[in-house]
Amino acid sequence: SQPLATAVRLPDMLPDIARESIWCHFSFPGRGNKTLNMVEELGESIFNSLVPLELLKCLKQEDAEQLEEFNYNTGALSECWQDSLKYYQSFLFQSVSFYNSTIKELQEVEDFMGFKPSAERLTPNLQMIPTNLHIQRIHVSSSEGTD
Repeated sequence: SQPLATAVRLPDMLPDIARESIWCHFSFPGRGNKTLNMVEELGESIFNSLVPLELLKCLKQEDAEQLEEFNYNTGALSECWQDSLKYYQSFLFQSVSFYNSTIKELQEVEDFMGFKPSAERLTPNLQMIPTNLHIQRIHVSSSEGTD
């Protein structure tokens, strides 16, 4: 019988959407002298950190553009509206600052971040990262080489 790694072409199972894959191989007896081979791969999705990071970047850009628009395109306003505008500008500035710091934190943990267990779902700097999100693929073949 041919080696399982060649029969399944393991690197092709979860190409560019998973990292830190875990491989498990199981063999089960079948009828007669046949064996049923199963290869399972669990991997962390690259989207665990990519999607929250891109969302934060979009929100930051949107608020920064609004802040810039209010700073440069606002004409003369009455005193009542000036106070409201200052309050909203302050809010937008704080939002942009928050997005910047959160993006920085995510980028720092992104490279070495692995599977996030449920116990970490309340960790403040990891709350935007999905919990228990993984990709799984299973390949089953018989000892005769049929899938």
